[in-house]
Amino acid sequence: MQRTRCRCLPVLDDGGRVCGIITDRDVRLAVNSPVIMRERWQDDVLLEHTQVGLCMTPDPVCAAPDTPLADAVDLMIARQISGLPVLDGERLVGIVTVTDCLRALARLLRTSDSAHDPA
Repeated sequence: MQRTRCRCLPVLDDGGRVCGIITDRDVRLAVNSPVIMRERWQDDVLLEHTQVGLCMTPDPVCAAPDTPLADAVDLMIARQISGLPVLDGERLVGIVTVTDCLRALARLLRTSDSAHDPA
């Protein structure tokens, strides 16, 4: 997640179906305790030996490719989540995140501003 600078990843089962989602927050909660002081190497050992299935959110809320973006945003707000796996049937075809939505909003605002620019 650090290497690719992403904050959430869908988790697939052996059959390639989405069975969960893991976020950077899930990982931080799994290794960080505000009451236990540890050295960095101990955190590394925890990360190397903790399985994703123990930290992920199972059965995540998902969207379909034809879900309107406004509905996806409403869903993320209502559920207080930062990403939705996008499924075509049971096949993962992508993920839409809050950052994706903000980028779309910025493009829309720029387009709207240029449409109203008298130049």
